[in-house]
Amino acid sequence: MPRSRRLEIIEVARRYAVPIVEDNCYADVHFEGDKEPALYALDPEGTDHIYLCSLSKILGPGVREGYMYARPPMLQRLLDRRYDGGNSLLTASILAEFFRDRLWDHCAKMNGALKEKRDAMLAGLEEGVGDICTWSRPAGGLFIWVTLPKDVDLDALLQRSAERGVRCARGRAFHIHNTDIPNIRLAFGQPTVAAIQEGMPILAECIREACAASQGRREATAAG
Repeated sequence: MPRSRRLEIIEVARRYAVPIVEDNCYADVHFEGDKEPALYALDPEGTDHIYLCSLSKILGPGVREGYMYARPPMLQRLLDRRYDGGNSLLTASILAEFFRDRLWDHCAKMNGALKEKRDAMLAGLEEGVGDICTWSRPAGGLFIWVTLPKDVDLDALLQRSAERGVRCARGRAFHIHNTDIPNIRLAFGQPTVAAIQEGMPILAECIREACAASQGRREATAAG
């Protein structure tokens, strides 16, 4: 989101006294272009901001450790409503030692590897389905959003690709109304570059087969 838009959100929230909850778990998973400041950083005098972030995304999903920023009096209001035992002291201590004096070096190394994986997946999409699909080019994060031809048979696509060892997430899972849309989400964080290079041609074949299946049914229906 551009800085101008972020400032507009801050102004509207201030005008109507609405707290801002900024869930920015992918903040440090950024490997291309400028990284805009968080809303929390853009409004240093704001007392109704809550900033949430995660260490899982820069180390591993099993970490299950995050952190929060808030300024008084909002911070105390949040602490007063904490009913569990808090975070794991052991996990927090291990992470504090692991990241001591190396946090940003670690992020730079990790983001370089992720960019290589993302680029391999983008190249595979361009080579395999560049004439029939479109997709996002994320500057950070772990996913690529692919828009398929509208008439694609998603059931056939997901079944065919899974049978051949390539799995992707159905777009419906990310739709506000759970509507079945012609989209899939591809994750490039876990697989190796070699696995991505091997899997993308398979996915491309499955997409084309699913499109052909839809075309065949339409022709059969028209003929009948």
